[in-house]
Amino acid sequence: MHGETKYTLAKMLALAVNGITSLSVRPIRMIALMVIILFVVFLSMSVWVFGTWLAGQTVQGWTSVMLLFLLIASFQTFAIAVIGEYVGKIYFETKARPRYIVEEEIGIVPAMPESEIVRNRTEAARLREMGIRV
Repeated sequence: MHGETKYTLAKMLALAVNGITSLSVRPIRMIALMVIILFVVFLSMSVWVFGTWLAGQTVQGWTSVMLLFLLIASFQTFAIAVIGEYVGKIYFETKARPRYIVEEEIGIVPAMPESEIVRNRTEAARLREMGIRV
């Protein structure tokens, strides 16, 4: 053996969770996909629950409890996914990355006329001589 790790299991799990969640919003998007799946399950279970209710094979109150449970679970998961999308957008905005990166400048026209550039350089040099940082 070459040695033993200094990382405890808790530290390794924290590192894994940090690695999964810090670089992308994919886990949040997976929750949004889970919302769609859960809603489809709600719709299909609703058909089944109504079918068993119509057949008279249910205990009194079971149908309403099941339908409410499934509906509320899908709405709560949807709300979590929406909040997660907003948090993901805030996360990407706080990184302050540029919207694009210029690889090469070709035929760029300066925004100021040459006389203004020279005048600004002269003023900057004069301010530097006075000890003012520009």
